[in-house]
Amino acid sequence: MTDDEIELNLDTQARRLSELDDVISAALNDEHTPIALPESPQRQSYEELTTYNQQLRAQRGWEFIDLNQALTGPQREAWENWLTKHRLGWRSTDYLAVGATGLVGLLCSCFDSTIDGAVRNHLKKLTDTAMVQKWEAAGKRLPIDYMGPGFGGRAHRVKSAGHDIARPVEALRQVIQGEFRGVRWVDGVPQRVVENGVFRGQIPVTEAATRLAQHLLADVITPMSLPMPGMSLLYENDSKALHDFALHAYGVSPVNRSGWV
Repeated sequence: MTDDEIELNLDTQARRLSELDDVISAALNDEHTPIALPESPQRQSYEELTTYNQQLRAQRGWEFIDLNQALTGPQREAWENWLTKHRLGWRSTDYLAVGATGLVGLLCSCFDSTIDGAVRNHLKKLTDTAMVQKWEAAGKRLPIDYMGPGFGGRAHRVKSAGHDIARPVEALRQVIQGEFRGVRWVDGVPQRVVENGVFRGQIPVTEAATRLAQHLLADVITPMSLPMPGMSLLYENDSKALHDFALHAYGVSPVNRSGWV
């Protein structure tokens, strides 16, 4: 017994009952009907019923199976309601697809963790080299490292354009002018923050670009590295979901309080 046989038999029996109903209605109304109902054996096994229905469908030209026609209006409504409330049963192909996806995800996670760990360990060794220490010294006290209220902590690099490689013009402008600019959220309301006077300003473009590059290169090899490009724009977005996503993507959980971080 297969699903196809069940659907074929249900559709065929529904069509036969419909023909019988038409004949009875015509007889009650003294109307002539051209439908000739075939005689079928009174007792049939399921296999015999299936064979008979297949032959009858070939004679009648019933090529398509439409189980909706086998249901009454209330039955069809009940069936649709059931479908909306229950998950359809999984087939073998569904389990295969989910299993294959899970396996790919597991392999990606293993490779990612292995490669990420190896790269992090190698980069960590560079932090003690004279070159990197020179970069750190040259890049210190830049406005992009402002740590005032709302911008400090492990997430400071994702909270402004200074460490966002997708916004190099804004980062360079801050370094040249010696002025930090960012957005601080207070109770879900954005506050534009400008901090100057404590950083060196009026830096030549070439020197500013060099110091910014050295600063970012020194940050790349730290455990927190740099945020993904564009994350500062998501952090500054009015949507709290995007705001929180930017922090999560950088590996920092948003603070659980009424006001945004």
